[in-house]
Amino acid sequence: MNIRNRNAAWVHAILDELSHAGVCQAVVSAGGRSFALLAGISAIGWEIAHVQTDERAAGFLALGLAKATRKPVAIAVTSGSSVANLLPALVEADNTDVPLIVITADRPKGGHKAGMPQTTNQIGLCAAVVRAALDLDNPTDRSADIEALRAKVAELLPHLIGERRGPVQINVPMEGKVSSADPLPNWEAPLLSELARSGRTGSQGERLPMRDLPANPAPARDWEGLVTRLGLRPGLKGIIVASSDCPLSPQAAAKLSQQLGYPLLADALSGLRRPQMPNLLTTGDIMVATAQVQPELVIRLGGLPVSQFMQNWLSGLSAPVLRLDHKHIEADFLTPRFELIQHPDEHDLAQLSAILGPGDAQWRKQWLSRGKIIEAVLSQTIAELPWGECQAVFTVLAQKGYDFVHIANSMTTRHANLLMPAAEQDVYSNRGVLGIDGTLSTFIGELHGAASRGLLLIGDQTFLHDLSGLEATRIPGLRGTICVTNNSGAALFDVIGVELDSVAPGFKAMIRNPPGYRIGPAAAAFGMAHTRCESIEELQQALAQARSAEGVQVIEMVVPADSLRRDVMPIYAAAMRASAAPVEALASDPA
Repeated sequence: MNIRNRNAAWVHAILDELSHAGVCQAVVSAGGRSFALLAGISAIGWEIAHVQTDERAAGFLALGLAKATRKPVAIAVTSGSSVANLLPALVEADNTDVPLIVITADRPKGGHKAGMPQTTNQIGLCAAVVRAALDLDNPTDRSADIEALRAKVAELLPHLIGERRGPVQINVPMEGKVSSADPLPNWEAPLLSELARSGRTGSQGERLPMRDLPANPAPARDWEGLVTRLGLRPGLKGIIVASSDCPLSPQAAAKLSQQLGYPLLADALSGLRRPQMPNLLTTGDIMVATAQVQPELVIRLGGLPVSQFMQNWLSGLSAPVLRLDHKHIEADFLTPRFELIQHPDEHDLAQLSAILGPGDAQWRKQWLSRGKIIEAVLSQTIAELPWGECQAVFTVLAQKGYDFVHIANSMTTRHANLLMPAAEQDVYSNRGVLGIDGTLSTFIGELHGAASRGLLLIGDQTFLHDLSGLEATRIPGLRGTICVTNNSGAALFDVIGVELDSVAPGFKAMIRNPPGYRIGPAAAAFGMAHTRCESIEELQQALAQARSAEGVQVIEMVVPADSLRRDVMPIYAAAMRASAAPVEALASDPA
């Protein structure tokens, strides 16, 4: 790095110390104040995943990259309003424990109050949505100061690796009148100590953080107390409800479900809808809407279920609840009384299986038999529909050949939860605060991080919300398909029970608010292939071609604006009739 000022060694120490946490990728948005930072990232050998013009899109791109790689990812931006544009992605990262490192370049200390341009309270902007922040002093070139800087950065590492992960911020004031790369007259790089230059090393020459990382001790579990408080025993009529941010891998969940013998009601976003998943039910939200019996124990895996039916059912149960989660949960509005097992490991699951298994076999058979009937009724009902939103989404979700799928929020999530079949693929979503922003950027980050073929299902307004994120589709080697449901925008509000016309004149127009843009030219502006489909036959052909295409494809599914209102109630009605059928009419044990 040939920057001839004090910023160079300061930046190198920060980045080198972060490398000890496994950071090796960055998304950057360039600006004069961040020049030294960008030069340092290039010099240290990190992959610059993308140079993104829009910092808001850059934040979500890094979010998707961190999700797919399961490693911390850095975002480097310049000073001023650019920092504020990162807030939506940081809100999502904070709520989903994704380790992002926001490195914000800043004017020198004292410049804010002196009227320097592009200055704002960059630490204050991010304070509510980062786990920790460093507001550094102006750079120096003294060895003792650089050693102390490394120690401060090392204090952030527990938030980037291990069980306490989440976003952090490093605010870096840098000198320079025009940019942070401005040469300092008559300045010569000083001789630095080995510790300042290269950090700490171990006895075998290995690189170590400047401070030892705290160990994560095995949690103490009160199994005897859990058994007593919840009445745990074999033979219970138990149920497992898996939602987004499920703390168990598909393999661990399969083993637990098999050993307990409990029906597993898995949201589409749980990642557990796999073909070989024991006791799997993909129609749980329909089944609980008509359930006449209550379980004796509920095991919840992860966060908030998608379905309002499931939420209502859980909130009305009197059964004890055992929640397994990554997070420390102090309260839950659905189930105020619950016992928490945080960070469940293999030993915890073995203990649960020994205490609870096997569950009530007849109970399991009834749930699974009913689930098979509902699945068949759903498929038949949708096949008989005319062209519309539900039929289009069902067709997309049934596609094979994708390593992962990302489900956008709003109506798209509800569709997937009802219609998504079991498939051997990973599932991503942004469910931290259920927002629609940043979806395209997150998906592109996941494509790059996973280095595999992905499918995104998204609505037209959500597509518009993150249009600048498509700039990142020029990252080499991406292979993905974006399926956009064009229903003239916000059809969700046609079916959630609000009679918009009766609320106030013009209210429906404000909420429905058709976007009015053309998806084809928007895709072409970013060099992406686009196919417009107005029938099921056209959609099937487009999907067949996209499965083997290189780059990122956009398939636009143009459906009648009222097709959701037209079709969704008949679908639910048919499924609920099947769900409410007498137990005697059900098939024998499907297993």
